[in-house]
Amino acid sequence: MAEDANLRDLGLDSIGVIGIVSRWQRDGLRIEIAEFAAAPTLKSWWSLISR
Repeated sequence: MAEDANLRDLGLDSIGVIGIVSRWQRDGLRIEIAEFAAAPTLKSWWSLISR
């Protein structure tokens, strides 16, 4: 999978994003779910996580 592939096109829905990000938030990541939903690529997510 290319890092710029749209995860929605690959089957990730909003419930999936909520589940993934909620888990990361429980583990200490300080980020909003909406930021991940607005940028649904691995490249964008890595950028958000790396801040």
